[in-house]
Amino acid sequence: MLGYTIDREKEMSEVNEKRKGKYKHKCYRRWTGMKERCHDKNHPQYKDYGGRGIQVCDEWCNDFWSYADYMDSLEADEDATTVDRINNDGNYEPGNVRWASRSTQGANRRSYGRGYSFNKSNQRWKVQWQIEGKVIYFGYYDTEAEARTQARLTCPQGSDNYRGL
Repeated sequence: MLGYTIDREKEMSEVNEKRKGKYKHKCYRRWTGMKERCHDKNHPQYKDYGGRGIQVCDEWCNDFWSYADYMDSLEADEDATTVDRINNDGNYEPGNVRWASRSTQGANRRSYGRGYSFNKSNQRWKVQWQIEGKVIYFGYYDTEAEARTQARLTCPQGSDNYRGL
């Protein structure tokens, strides 16, 4: 019986050490954060992740070490301290994440601006969006309120996601 107890204690000690290592790993907070943003409807950023259909692949969602091993296998510059989805509308999954600098990640956004601006040359409000690298014009309007309404209606992410000022 004594041998069993010692083996069991050794096994539990190894499990506890691995568990402690998990919490100290550089990827742990990133892993919990991505899962919360994608799956917890009460998370403040859920609407920008899970609410848009972005998910964490099953393998990573259920296994921290699978995620950590993948991230550890990626090459990164020393200023690359954030995890970035390459396709901003894609899931957290192998092939769509990378280590990135804050400036690289900041440039990889789905922000479309407010969609309208005042054109000084003709003294009217212009509605336009940049979609897949192309500027699409939606017309000129006499008032800012009309332009804002049209910008909301033509927002590439849908009128419910419009964030105009």
